[in-house]
Amino acid sequence: MLQRDYILEIVGQFVDGVGEALRRALGGDAGACEDVESQVAELLELDRVTALSLAPDSLVTMMVLSGMGDTVAAYVCYALDRLSRVYEARGED
Repeated sequence: MLQRDYILEIVGQFVDGVGEALRRALGGDAGACEDVESQVAELLELDRVTALSLAPDSLVTMMVLSGMGDTVAAYVCYALDRLSRVYEARGED
């Protein structure tokens, strides 16, 4: 029960942080994209540069090792998908 409550709290904080940063990014705030990246990295207990340099299968492995596994995979995928769309709209790779 405690682990479930902990995971729900972590996921809630992640969703709130990513949602706010994505809204700012869509509004043109250049630093907001880094905030989304940092939220993903923090969830995986990595620094931002390391997290973003991982291949997709390695990113999944880190999610499993973080103890969150399937619980957060969908949220991380959603955040990274939305972030990629922001970068694409800006003409960035």
